[in-house]
Amino acid sequence: MPVVGGLLGEPYWYAGKVKYFKETIKLYWRGFVTHVVANREIWLLVVVGFLAYSHLSLIRHWHFESNGYDLGIFDQAIWKYSRFLPPEITVHGKHILGEHFHPILILLAPLYWILPRAEVLLVVQAFALSIAALPVYLFAQKRLGKWPGLLLAATYLTFWGIQLTALYDFHEVSIAVPFLAWGIYALDTQRWRQYWASLAFLLLCKENMSLLAVAFGVVLLWKRDYRRALISGLVGVVWFLLTVKLLIPYYAGEAYTFWKYSKLGDGVGGALATMFTKPIQVLGVMADDVVKRETLSLLLFPLGIVAVFSPLVILLIPLLLERFLSDIPNLWVASYHYNAVVAPVLVMAAADGIFRITKVKALGVRGKIHTIFVLSLLLFIAQIVTTIEKGYPLYSYTRTEKLELFSYDKRWQDARDAFRVIPDDASVSSQDPIIPHLSTRKEIYSLKAERDTDYYIRGEGLNVWPLVGEWDIDEIFNQRLSDGYRKVFERGGWVVLYKEHGT
Repeated sequence: MPVVGGLLGEPYWYAGKVKYFKETIKLYWRGFVTHVVANREIWLLVVVGFLAYSHLSLIRHWHFESNGYDLGIFDQAIWKYSRFLPPEITVHGKHILGEHFHPILILLAPLYWILPRAEVLLVVQAFALSIAALPVYLFAQKRLGKWPGLLLAATYLTFWGIQLTALYDFHEVSIAVPFLAWGIYALDTQRWRQYWASLAFLLLCKENMSLLAVAFGVVLLWKRDYRRALISGLVGVVWFLLTVKLLIPYYAGEAYTFWKYSKLGDGVGGALATMFTKPIQVLGVMADDVVKRETLSLLLFPLGIVAVFSPLVILLIPLLLERFLSDIPNLWVASYHYNAVVAPVLVMAAADGIFRITKVKALGVRGKIHTIFVLSLLLFIAQIVTTIEKGYPLYSYTRTEKLELFSYDKRWQDARDAFRVIPDDASVSSQDPIIPHLSTRKEIYSLKAERDTDYYIRGEGLNVWPLVGEWDIDEIFNQRLSDGYRKVFERGGWVVLYKEHGT
């Protein structure tokens, strides 16, 4: 009887669980809809930001301004993840986890089961950068009110570092941005499950995010939450050592070499010792180059002036030290993607800074409201002015003469016909701007590699890097023709060569 009763009762137990699951989904859905309706203005900002950054990055890609380094690299890696292949990247000849450790990208693989194209990554990046405006708004709104919160969310979305990240191919740090912003908001609201989840996902985005985990620990220490401060700090240190000393060297076959701080001493240990014993020297290194000073001025003025009043500025310290003490010049520049994770910290710290500034009793209620609104408006205007002065991506929408923003490159039709000639399973050698259009395959190489691949492809008028000029490409193609390759496509400046294996 117990067996019979168990068998008879099982369907009812199962039905009860299904009903509970459905009710839970309905509850969360209703909560989400209620939240969207109540905060429709911020969701409108998020959608506008998402559409603008998706559009601009896709148009850039379709005008052959994206690159094998780095869009083609990530495209091939995630395509291989989606096909359960080792992510050995033929573009640069390394395992994708041998340079930086970002296993979170594996979560993007299912998208490539539906649409295996580099455009997917550009749209995902636009979404990640835009959705981070939501926690920025919630954090600012809690302190300053609805409209200043919206202004600061718009400040984040128009921040020049976000613009340049969205327009420079795809990078893993863009995925880290919303997790960082949600982590700050969760810490502020003491939603600890959300905080730990955000921290875990943040660490999976890149090995240097472990420095932020340590910085979160310092913020918690300032708040006298000693237990969580200790856990956050330990997690950050352990994860950093695990990735840099074990995981990355395992995949790379050599020691981790990205950290180079020769001006501070030998190795990471020597650099850390100098930082604690000679802080004046460290400050000198931070600003010993005109490029460093220009980027720092863009980062710190005017947002940094207000952000310095918030303890959240602690989160900026490792982000800035890592870059501006480094020997690698690319880390100093204002362009590329290196300023993405700085953006939510700066804006949220600025919101907290405004709140602390306006706590002065002498202002009175009306003066406090006016000051909050004026400071928020000034920070937003500063980003717009910077965008216009520097000609950053969003400025393109104000220039009516840039009609190409709303059309394909005139070479696109010929390019697509050239791409169709090349089978999906064939190996290819290509110019760098063509690589991300053909990188969902096992083997694709730069022309400079001069590999004996099935196909060679070139496009007239495209960027020739890492070669010097068109004559280098002419020489390579002439050599391949003499080696037995034949032209299988030639139109509109596009040339495709093919040689069958064994001939």
